[in-house]
Amino acid sequence: MAGNTHVPDKLHGYTLQVRHMMCELISLDLEKIVSVEALEDVAVESEDSVVAEQIKSVQSGNNPITDRSEVFWKSLYNWYQYIKNGDLSPDNTTFRLVVISNRNVTAGVIAESFHAAHTDEDVKVALKTAQDTLWGAKNELKTQVPSGYSSYLDILFNNGNAAIVTQIVKAMQIEIHPSNYDENFYKKFCSQPIPPEYAEELFTYMLGWVYERVNDKTKHGLPAYIQCKDFRDALQSQIRRYNQNGILASVA
Repeated sequence: MAGNTHVPDKLHGYTLQVRHMMCELISLDLEKIVSVEALEDVAVESEDSVVAEQIKSVQSGNNPITDRSEVFWKSLYNWYQYIKNGDLSPDNTTFRLVVISNRNVTAGVIAESFHAAHTDEDVKVALKTAQDTLWGAKNELKTQVPSGYSSYLDILFNNGNAAIVTQIVKAMQIEIHPSNYDENFYKKFCSQPIPPEYAEELFTYMLGWVYERVNDKTKHGLPAYIQCKDFRDALQSQIRRYNQNGILASVA
């Protein structure tokens, strides 16, 4: 394991989606498939489950997980549409909101209650509390909801949609990375069996490797898929190249 935890400067030249995709590709399950702009911003598919991740970057004062965040309610609305349209199944999907920030971010009461709700009854209480908070106990505040997310609430608080919304909230997770996402990402990469003296070069190379494959697809408007096994094979191939060059240099 590499002892150096300095994050390579070149990391910030890549989008959050590419960086998070690579982070998910560092896995012992070589059969997993990680995608960008397919099922979600980033999705992790295994034999019998899917993790659909929306990646949110916090800049300056914006916080995507406050009670009245348009981004938060749009995320829930999008997941509702994915299930309604048959793109995702609520039976085997985890819905994850990944918040990456350069400062400490606190989840609102509603977001926290949704994250903690794991039973139908928990979700029923959390949704009722959210509706009372935003609309008022007798809908007296409904007209005051900003137009940016009022239409999302109309769908999500509709009793006719309760079955789908309940399944989403039960399967919902909020993952917050305040200030240390890139450092932890690099540590995760270095936790693999790699030569510590080449850790930074290998990390930078594999970031570029992932980016090239994502860019090759997304520039044509297509989703990008990478299997964890392909990522591991490319990493091992690069390690062998570094080791071989080191042997040749020592012989010379």
